[in-house]
Amino acid sequence: INAEYGGQDVETLSSSPLVERLLKRGYEVLYLVEPIDEYLAPGIGSYDGKYPMVNVGREGLKLDIDQEEEEKFSEEFKDLVDFLKAHHSAKLEKVVISNRLTKSPSALVSNSWGYTANMERIVRAQALGDSKMANVSKTAKKVMEINPRHPIIKELNARIQADPEDPVARTLR
Repeated sequence: INAEYGGQDVETLSSSPLVERLLKRGYEVLYLVEPIDEYLAPGIGSYDGKYPMVNVGREGLKLDIDQEEEEKFSEEFKDLVDFLKAHHSAKLEKVVISNRLTKSPSALVSNSWGYTANMERIVRAQALGDSKMANVSKTAKKVMEINPRHPIIKELNARIQADPEDPVARTLR
């Protein structure tokens, strides 16, 4: 995991929602906390030619999951996903059901092709006087992952299914 979610040190990053399921399953996580890591890590590709390096701060993390359960969640939470997309389309590229979250209700990740949050931070720090580069993070849309097992998400889903104009749900803008 790059130092892009919540901090600059291993202690902070190890408590990130992005690594919850990885740590729970016993995966080893390489915490890249130096700015140069953002530039070097994509070029490494894999370790020992067998183990691909994956940036968990990006969408598309592939974990062994139950396909039936994933399809069930996709159908069950379709209204909530559509609601969140519609009400947050200015800031979110898409909303998806997460396979990485275990304790957190949701997380934001970078899309698979754009700047990561850490790279946006680095660019803003280097841009100084260049207002176009300094505003890069304001225009980059994120991917929201929601945890269908979390009580908050379950309650929000129930509210949206009962009433798409629910006043409590609408305050989450």
